[in-house]
Amino acid sequence: MKKPYPDYFRTLVLHLSPIMEKMLKLKRPAVATILMLFLSGCYYDVGLEETIPDNIVVSFAFDIQPILTTNCTACHPVLRPPDLTAGNSYNTITNGSYIVPNNLGASVLYQKLLGNPSVMPPSGALPTADINLVKSWIEQGALNN
Repeated sequence: MKKPYPDYFRTLVLHLSPIMEKMLKLKRPAVATILMLFLSGCYYDVGLEETIPDNIVVSFAFDIQPILTTNCTACHPVLRPPDLTAGNSYNTITNGSYIVPNNLGASVLYQKLLGNPSVMPPSGALPTADINLVKSWIEQGALNN
């Protein structure tokens, strides 16, 4: 009868951990299940909310436009408005309901970033840090700074 594991491996396991020896005696599905539970048990599922301190001024040019350029300009204006390209985006999003200074609930662009009614960009939600920058910028009056 062929041994499932070489003797040197069995010796190593015996010296390292009696628990591993017991696992070797189990059938493969049981070992796989135990490993899966062990590895997935270390995952911390609750996201940490990254907030922007109140004393930090969010700049449209340095903080918000790079987010728009990286994540939004592939589709806007090519596929549909608003035009989010550098030089055009501020006037486009602040002249209407896309961004309403000091009003997160009425700011359509911010609501879309949150997934209300659907998430933008379509490739998936932005990182929390980017969404919080947009949030702080709106709360600070959505200035063209």
